[in-house]
Amino acid sequence: MHNNLHLLQTDDLPGEIAIHSDPLSIMPSALSRKRALKVGSAAQVRMDDPKGPQRCILCDPTQKPKGTSTHQVLIRDRVAYFENDFPYLPGDQQVVFLWHSDQKVRESCLHRFELSDFGKTELYWLVRGCFELGNKYEVPDTTLNLMRMVVGFNLGKLAGQSIPHFHAQYGWEVVLDKRAITSKKLAAYFEELESKELIIFQDERVKVVAPWTPKGQFALELYFNDKFDILEMDDHDFRILACVGNRIIKKYLHLGIENLNIVFNNSPSSKRTLPLVAHFVPRVNMTALYEIKGVNVVDTPPQKIAEEFRRSSNIAGDEPINWPNLVAQAAEFSPDDEFEMEVQSAAFTDEEPKPTKTTRKRKDQGVETAKS
Repeated sequence: MHNNLHLLQTDDLPGEIAIHSDPLSIMPSALSRKRALKVGSAAQVRMDDPKGPQRCILCDPTQKPKGTSTHQVLIRDRVAYFENDFPYLPGDQQVVFLWHSDQKVRESCLHRFELSDFGKTELYWLVRGCFELGNKYEVPDTTLNLMRMVVGFNLGKLAGQSIPHFHAQYGWEVVLDKRAITSKKLAAYFEELESKELIIFQDERVKVVAPWTPKGQFALELYFNDKFDILEMDDHDFRILACVGNRIIKKYLHLGIENLNIVFNNSPSSKRTLPLVAHFVPRVNMTALYEIKGVNVVDTPPQKIAEEFRRSSNIAGDEPINWPNLVAQAAEFSPDDEFEMEVQSAAFTDEEPKPTKTTRKRKDQGVETAKS
């Protein structure tokens, strides 16, 4: 490898392509300067809802076929779950979704499926629900396998969303990849990222990073400092995730992105070998030849990602992100109040205007702009 850096590796071939890899990425990425010209040109596939809320199995779990799993309330009038009837993880696997005892509220307020409606409420309560489930799960003491908790969101058809209603996937996987990174090596990794100006923001709790080895167009990473497991998160971490993640999604919408995966990666249970990170990975195309061979083909190099998230674009309404004020908002964010705003909207008649998430998002953005 021809590289002045030790951990952020690239090839030494001339031309328009660069292959990137790093200690935290299982797959390398092929980055093309010419493909970067295509950014924003791919038509996005939007999620549709042919059956409506009345036939949605998350609004009304009795719609599920006989013999399948039944739902359980996890957090009263906040979160419910049922067992994934078609699991792909060897450990506990559940579908986690927002819940209210009033079916009218579920159908009118909680039945959302487009990325523009995915915000603070979903991020906070669904990850919080997965956290509660994870705390109840006991890793089998008879296995020699390393087990790791899995939490993620598939938002949009290109991202693998199968139900037109937001939900999180929670479960436990067997870790066959035994990668580990020492604290000294992790510190060196972040130093190298900083030398490349890829750490967009950092404070004592989090880092926002443009990944050296991005997994998709405009991929972004949110690290929780000195934490290695989702089960180490506290309530303030959940609120930071809600506020920061909500603003990242707004940015993606301004870029014309409507399909997104949000996936946590962390150490195996009881280990501190990999840092806790939330990956934000937009989906703008289908998997093709090179991905099958184990290399992500990505249109945006890390420097372009960092540049985009540091400035405003020429798109109307796309204001620069004030990261310090955004993180500071987490201290004032009330997940219960936010949820109740959803519930109260069900009480409005058709003649009265409903307070929508869109208006609240504009309000949030106005608060951020005013603070900046």
